[in-house]
Amino acid sequence: MSFRGLSTYTFDELTYFGYYLEYGHLQLPHTTDREGRRPDMAVFADDWIGRFDEHYLYGKEAPTLQIDERYAQLVAWIERMGFEGFSRVTSVLLDFAKGTREDILKYMSQAVERAAGGRGRSDFTLVFATTLDLGFTFIADSDGAEVGEFLQAYCNAKKYQARVTKWLGLAKDTRVANTLVDHVVYANYAWESDPVMDQVLEELNWQPYDNGFDDQLDAGAGSATPEPPVGL
Repeated sequence: MSFRGLSTYTFDELTYFGYYLEYGHLQLPHTTDREGRRPDMAVFADDWIGRFDEHYLYGKEAPTLQIDERYAQLVAWIERMGFEGFSRVTSVLLDFAKGTREDILKYMSQAVERAAGGRGRSDFTLVFATTLDLGFTFIADSDGAEVGEFLQAYCNAKKYQARVTKWLGLAKDTRVANTLVDHVVYANYAWESDPVMDQVLEELNWQPYDNGFDDQLDAGAGSATPEPPVGL
């Protein structure tokens, strides 16, 4: 089996399933050796299959998906609300490493608190240029004026700035009670140079992302993002 250019080997398919249950995705750590070379092979050596044997043969605890309840609620909310492209959106959210999910929840909470506290609008952005070819933005807004349209335009600009293929944006109107997010945008198309967008970035004074730096934001199966996000 191959994961983003890595040939992977394991005892049987249950090991892949066990890995997914523990980490919540099938992304492998973005690592290099001492000389900066990326590996071309990975071996799943943990005893995930043994956990299934212990459950089905000896009645021990069943293997279950390890996911923060708040994150599961976010994924379920997007699915239940039926936002456009929700199946792709939830798949993207579930692709993030465990530590990145924790960061997303933390930064979302901070942004909502700041917006609700009178700041008006608060946001953060994470970029995973090589590991996922993806960017993620969350916006909390207490003004509510065209936040959906603003989210779309902002994500388009951030996607162009980061030069990635996919971008996911979520927005929360803090004036609306009992919702987790109120707007969702998802884009998936190849990056191409555009003079109009170049002008937009120049007017915003946005410099292109250093992709080598941003790739470290999602560095492994359980890693938290080591640097603060853009915007907070």
